[in-house]
Amino acid sequence: MERWYKIGIFALTALLLFSDAVLAGGPFVINTDGEPQLWSTIQPVPFHTDLGPLGLLSNEEAIALVEEALQVWEDVPSASISFAAAGSLPVDVTGNNVFDLLDIPGDRISPIIFDHDGTVIDAILGVGASRDILGLTAIELSQSSQILEAQAILNGSVLDGKPPNLDVSRDTFLATIIHEFGHYINLDHSQINSEFAFDFDVSNDDSLPTMFPIASDSESKSILHFDDIATVSTLYPAPDFAVSTGAIEGEILLGNGIVPFQGANVIARRTADPINDATSYVSGALFKNDFGGGTGDLALKGWYKISGLPPGNYTIEVEQIDPTFTGGSSLNPLDPPAILPGPEEFYNGAREAGSIALDDPTDKTEINVAAGEIVDGIDIFLNTLEVGDSDIGLALVLTKLKYKLREFGDRIIAKLRVSNLDGGVITSPVSIQMWISNDPILDISRDDLVAMNEINPVNFPLAAPIDVKLKSEELSSADGKFAIFVIESEDENAQQAKLMNQVVQEIGGRGCDKDSFRLEHESNDSLAQAQSLGKIGLNECLTVRGTLTNNNASVVDEDVFRIIVKQPATLEIMLTHDTANEFDVLIFGLGQVALCEAACSFVLPDGENTPLAIIISPLSGIGNYTLDIQTTLSD
Repeated sequence: MERWYKIGIFALTALLLFSDAVLAGGPFVINTDGEPQLWSTIQPVPFHTDLGPLGLLSNEEAIALVEEALQVWEDVPSASISFAAAGSLPVDVTGNNVFDLLDIPGDRISPIIFDHDGTVIDAILGVGASRDILGLTAIELSQSSQILEAQAILNGSVLDGKPPNLDVSRDTFLATIIHEFGHYINLDHSQINSEFAFDFDVSNDDSLPTMFPIASDSESKSILHFDDIATVSTLYPAPDFAVSTGAIEGEILLGNGIVPFQGANVIARRTADPINDATSYVSGALFKNDFGGGTGDLALKGWYKISGLPPGNYTIEVEQIDPTFTGGSSLNPLDPPAILPGPEEFYNGAREAGSIALDDPTDKTEINVAAGEIVDGIDIFLNTLEVGDSDIGLALVLTKLKYKLREFGDRIIAKLRVSNLDGGVITSPVSIQMWISNDPILDISRDDLVAMNEINPVNFPLAAPIDVKLKSEELSSADGKFAIFVIESEDENAQQAKLMNQVVQEIGGRGCDKDSFRLEHESNDSLAQAQSLGKIGLNECLTVRGTLTNNNASVVDEDVFRIIVKQPATLEIMLTHDTANEFDVLIFGLGQVALCEAACSFVLPDGENTPLAIIISPLSGIGNYTLDIQTTLSD
């Protein structure tokens, strides 16, 4: 017996005054292998129509409108998808019986519900929802992760000529149905040319894609945009699609050129017609998302691929996905959307850099795309705001951090060296704030302020190391990277806002009882020379940073460490290093040996004060590495 589950609800909202919410394009539902969910194209995609009217439209007229909308998707020459009427629903669906029909997984019925008076949408989303929502779509999957059923609900209360809902024209509502059937086959919303949606000028709305999430008064969205065509063709390609069009792919990375950034809207625009010939893809769309799908392959976290490009010259740019779109109007992969760490910008080739001082965001490089060609390596280093780029004026160098969990408030001591970047003098109290983040970018709307303290200027000498005791609550439940900032207490709220989008200092922090940091002293490539890391207890962490300097036929530089584990535990070992290198970590003790390339577990089932040896060895390359050790209770 197959298990079924429903994936999300897409909502097309009415365009209301002052609304400024938009989304980005591509597939929405992704399986755990990092693949978009698709209908089989061996046979037509089925649909079952409701028995009742749709506003002032009779049942026959409503069905004709549905078939007209489906034909728009079928007529895309570069796509291969078709639809077939599979019969009628067993009942006329209303707000009173809708859940009797929707709560039957695996019945192989894909209902197109004609919500005659808006009561169905109100029953699902709450009373009054039908005043803002023109349509809803949901997809149902089996364990095979193939789309086998879907549901679409069309709001007839905007076609009934009655208040309080304002009516729309038949052609405008046709665009709504085309939009909902885009979701029906797993197209996400699209943010292309969003500036035209809110300029109170209907004449340019033909530049908006059909999959734009906000309905307008324009009837032009019943005609598919370049972006709609490229997306449906990518998901359901015609036989000659790959050889007749090209693609651009690359990664969106933070300013250091290493850390991938998930959730940026990446746009390709053909220079011959940049408004109408534009399509997009969200970076990291195939990586783990907030909707239960996506792969854990880190190579895909910042990756994008924009397909369906006719031959020509293109520019690539990244833009912010509007942060106000969440819930039913959210998009893959993140809800709420990620915040760019700096300004929106264009790809500019060899001039790509991670700082505004070195990289003009408006500078662009054209990319030539030929038919059948995939242009790769088009990577953008986001102009990330470093701590030193902010106008807060104070920067920290953390030399040591340790903390201990206590029943009444955790004890945190940070040894800091503080420098004044702008040459000013500290005359007022400052606040030392400790934030914790799950990613390398600080977002005060998403991350947690876990500890802070206020320091008087007389106790805060510049360029001198000081110990700062931070007062915290519930630090034991925190898990992520720590960032510590200094701000002026008299303007705390405003300066907190300035912390947004700065790069989190990777100074550890995994919710451990005790967290210590060590540096490799010197080359020590034998057990006799092993550097002691001291003792480590249950739920404690240790980070070691070092450098391997030799690796050739005659000399191989290895670092050997010795550690004492106080009690039975499982050691979680992680080794990270420069991307051009390949290092291994070897752990042995009590007759056991474990070899890790990147991460592994080493179990000590019994014993006290057990000695272990840890060897860091280069298989290829030389350079910097970080060894992270965390102890947990053995199963």
